[in-house]
Amino acid sequence: ALGMASLIGAVVLIAWRQDVAVKSSATAEATALKSVVVLPFADLTPGRSETWFADGMTEEISSSLARAPDLRVISRRAAARFRDNDSDVRAVARELDVAHVLTGSVRRDGDHVRVSAQQIRAADGAQLWSQTYDRHDRGVIAIQQDIAFHIASSLKSILEPARLRAMVDAGTRSVEAYEAYLRGVALDQRQSDEGDVGYARAAAVEYERARALDPNFAAAHWRAANSWFGNATRVVAIGRGQSDEVERANYVARLDAAIAASTNEAESLKYRAARASAQLQIKDAHRLMARYLEARPRDIDAWEEMADLSAYAGERRWMARAAERLQTLSLEDGYPRSRAITVSVMALQYDAAVQRSRRQLKARPDNALT
Repeated sequence: ALGMASLIGAVVLIAWRQDVAVKSSATAEATALKSVVVLPFADLTPGRSETWFADGMTEEISSSLARAPDLRVISRRAAARFRDNDSDVRAVARELDVAHVLTGSVRRDGDHVRVSAQQIRAADGAQLWSQTYDRHDRGVIAIQQDIAFHIASSLKSILEPARLRAMVDAGTRSVEAYEAYLRGVALDQRQSDEGDVGYARAAAVEYERARALDPNFAAAHWRAANSWFGNATRVVAIGRGQSDEVERANYVARLDAAIAASTNEAESLKYRAARASAQLQIKDAHRLMARYLEARPRDIDAWEEMADLSAYAGERRWMARAAERLQTLSLEDGYPRSRAITVSVMALQYDAAVQRSRRQLKARPDNALT
């Protein structure tokens, strides 16, 4: 009888494991189908004078999609490798391991703008959606929002339509403020790609202009705040020549403006976490960032911030979790972050640190930081 019970138990265990494996495989497949890369939009304007506009719009569409908790969106840095690249879209998708590719172009002529976008399914190269927007330039905000909403909807995000609309909202109705903001985003991208601090300074000017044009533009306040943060010690120090006290006061003032203007609950949590951290209210900052990451679990920069907050707060469990997320998300992007290794060590997970080092070096053997 005991032998028969053991046999039945073994059969049940095998069946349970198979069921779990099937469900896990189905979940992985569903996740894979919700993956997309937004390739840099081409500037078709004569003289390519609107590249800033194309780059800024690409970044904002990608950022909007990345806010959905269940969508995997390849970062701008990984997508930028394929700028002006004649590679087949399906080959690009295979290299980046995504199921969908969004391509597009912009062309401006005076106060008229034309934006074209196409969603392509990587499996067979089929064009699932294509739209050309011919509008007065006053319609550029609606164009960006409409593209992001359509792609998120087609990938069957778990968010209901109303929340999805709120997620892709640009945060301003002022075209002048939005365009200044896009210039800032594009300049920040150039600084990241080329390392010239002059671009960071120019970006800061554009963010200040955007927030002045629309005092209710929370994202502009946030970007402007980060141009002041740690200015004396950042790798990208703008060098305004102000005292630490003035730098900090300007940073906090812009955070306060972002918090006051924000209408997005998740984004507000991030702003409030930064504000609490600036006030050295570490426990509060950690709690707020944890809530933010519940809503935006794929925000890799927020996970880096969470790693620091967890270290300050002595939250070793959260440090370990941050290390795992940094490793997973950065490897998915093709740009492993050595910070995942550092945080593993800080969490006293030495074996994990070694394993993550080896995994990163396998992916990018030329990564000097790793």
